[in-house]
Amino acid sequence: MKKQFDNVPDRPSQIPSEYRDPLTGLFNLNGFFYGMEHISGRYVHSAIIHFDVDDFKSFNEQYGFMGGNQFLQSVAEELRIIFIDSILARIGGDHFIAATMAELAEDRIVAFQNRMKTHTRNMQISVKAGIYLPAPYEKGNTALFMDRAKLACDQIKHTYDKSYSIYNPGMEKSRQFRHSIISGFDKALSSGYIKPYYQPHVRLLTGERCGYEALSRWIDPEHGMISPAVFIEVLEDAHLIHLLDLYIIEKVCEDLRFVMDKGLNALPVSVNLSRLDFYLCNVFVEIETIRKRYDIPAKYLHIEVTESALTDEGDFLLSEIPRFHKAGYEVWMDDFGSGYSSLNNLMSYPFDLLKIDMNFLREFETNPKSHIILAAIVRMGKKLGIHTLAEGVETQEQYDFLREIGCEKIQGYFKGRPAPFDRELADKVISRHSVDLTEDGSVTEPIELSKYYDQIGTLNVLSNSPLSPKSLLDATTHPLAILEHTSDSSKVYYLYANDSYREYIKALGLDVDWSQPLMPFTVDDLLNNPVYGALIRRCRETGQKEVEHALIGGTAADVQLKILAEHEGRIAYAVTIEHLMDPQAYEHSFDLTQRSADRSS
Repeated sequence: MKKQFDNVPDRPSQIPSEYRDPLTGLFNLNGFFYGMEHISGRYVHSAIIHFDVDDFKSFNEQYGFMGGNQFLQSVAEELRIIFIDSILARIGGDHFIAATMAELAEDRIVAFQNRMKTHTRNMQISVKAGIYLPAPYEKGNTALFMDRAKLACDQIKHTYDKSYSIYNPGMEKSRQFRHSIISGFDKALSSGYIKPYYQPHVRLLTGERCGYEALSRWIDPEHGMISPAVFIEVLEDAHLIHLLDLYIIEKVCEDLRFVMDKGLNALPVSVNLSRLDFYLCNVFVEIETIRKRYDIPAKYLHIEVTESALTDEGDFLLSEIPRFHKAGYEVWMDDFGSGYSSLNNLMSYPFDLLKIDMNFLREFETNPKSHIILAAIVRMGKKLGIHTLAEGVETQEQYDFLREIGCEKIQGYFKGRPAPFDRELADKVISRHSVDLTEDGSVTEPIELSKYYDQIGTLNVLSNSPLSPKSLLDATTHPLAILEHTSDSSKVYYLYANDSYREYIKALGLDVDWSQPLMPFTVDDLLNNPVYGALIRRCRETGQKEVEHALIGGTAADVQLKILAEHEGRIAYAVTIEHLMDPQAYEHSFDLTQRSADRSS
């Protein structure tokens, strides 16, 4: 068979040294131009393919300089095998280029990428490709062809579901738009086109707002709302992302200072850091400088780091995260379960909270497996002492399910869309003397109670033995409830009751409004009751779970109780009813049905 390029060198020794890449033996950049001009007069009918090793930096960090060089040599060798009649070059770093027959380009790319999987040493890296197909009438502008092939490759950089891309003219518009983002970035900051939008976090135990996430929004007078998915990636590629992140943090601190000075109930705000922030600046020092300038306590700022950053940064973040912890910040793992998820990250990094990726909820109604995975993540978090927050909650069904499995917080359109901070509305709230309300009437959680509720949230409600330190991961079939009362109220409330508990109470003939105070109990009833009162007193003495035998509605049971958390007269108890036994075995009789009848009469 006659080759497309009759004189393509197939051995490094055939390439003059000035045109040869010393590491791989392929052409270098100048050699590629030489080959395109002199080796074949028919190259205008070929495909130009730009190859880029995605996340090669991670491979280099894992296996060192020598390991990285060996990988690049493997790329070159596999290119020689698959692209046997092509002009091949390494044009710098982890970038390669090929000129080959257009009709074979896509099949060859797929074959090459499959062969490269054997060289990745089980790391999540891949070789992406961009293709430019010159038209027959196009003149031989090699630099232009290469540029368009690279542009096509850049379109799928860091994507998980595409391995190659073919150039189309629309990509030029995309590049121009990307350029306008970079050139207009400084003005956007100085003119206030970029600002934080706040999306609320809601605690599932109480339904109250307990914080916000600050999300970057760019509203341009010419282009309108620019998607964060676009401008954040552009700023990362341009190494400007740290300026955006620090700007948003400064604006957040300004808003927090305003709220605090007005006497409103300020809530913590989580802020996002890019993986590049840790390399482009001393991000910890920069954030501390901003925070101290506005005199904001560290507990009001939570630091979010995406899980993908851990793949890129390796051991570097192992030393950075403790710096934030020592200064009083919480550090959260964002987008847990997306992209390059690894359970090893949970063993290595001391995160305070997992933000569960919203993709799990996108399939909530159609894929039952998402229910199993969500429950498993929550259970695992509790076993590891890590709090959980689910993103993307949009329906009552999702909200109820997450509450039932013990997820602690949610974020999503169901409870609030991202919105800018409106100081005029804040002033209206102040005029109503409602320091714990938002402009839409939502109740906010006092920050001094956040640790109290966090402590309650560690209870594994899906365990067969939820009050045991070594509880199992299987879903409980036992009735379980969390009760709460405060020193300034005579009422007892349910914070939580699982389905088994609700069914149990229903079987006793009781009609309970779970959003209202527990009837017929008052706090005095609870403390004077021979079962619950005794349990509470023993729990206070021992600090442990205690068990009392009782008759409830004529049925014998073991009632277990544990004090979960206390704060300034506010107390939360977990109660579970586990083993049904012979009624004759117990002295105490506590008949809820009879007490309800007495109270109603």
